[in-house]
Amino acid sequence: MPALPSAPNPARPTSPAACERFAYPINDACYALGIKRSLAYELIKRGELKAIKIAGRTLIPRSEIERLTRVDRDEAA
Repeated sequence: MPALPSAPNPARPTSPAACERFAYPINDACYALGIKRSLAYELIKRGELKAIKIAGRTLIPRSEIERLTRVDRDEAA
């Protein structure tokens, strides 16, 4: 007998837009930026990449990833 579909859990978002994070673990941020962990920590140490610590975890705010990957239109031309 097939299992009945479960009711959606309101505590767990179901759409990708609802799952967007405000900050990413260092590994995910490195993947998004295309850099190694050692470079990420070096950038944090030099103050070129802002990081936050929550419960012992180093997180990179989404705004920092967007800032580093943004291309100014004047520079791109």
